[in-house]
Amino acid sequence: MPEPPSGGELSVRLRRKAEDALARFCDNAVPAVRRASSRLSYRIEGAAAILYEARKTTDGKGGWRTLPVVRFRYAQSTRDWHVERLDEKGAWHRAIQVRPARRLGKLLRAYSRASGDIFWG
Repeated sequence: MPEPPSGGELSVRLRRKAEDALARFCDNAVPAVRRASSRLSYRIEGAAAILYEARKTTDGKGGWRTLPVVRFRYAQSTRDWHVERLDEKGAWHRAIQVRPARRLGKLLRAYSRASGDIFWG
């Protein structure tokens, strides 16, 4: 399925709202007892926000392995956020199980409730 049109960059206002929603989500998504070994972070690139999961490596060196797990892409033409998953070849695809939404927070809640198979393969 083709990617929705991105519209280039997020407006300053929309970017701030997205950063606030993502920061709150990342702060609250991982239970305190797991934060020593797992955490979430995000990065905004153009009209998309990518959520990353970091896990502590088990090699004894104390490093972290960070992997992208979901991308939220804003389509200026419809003013909706779309959810995309990463395939095994590293390409992003629309997660058709999740409908686009005007508010990123709604999609973050959907992501947190979603079964792992939508985003993990």
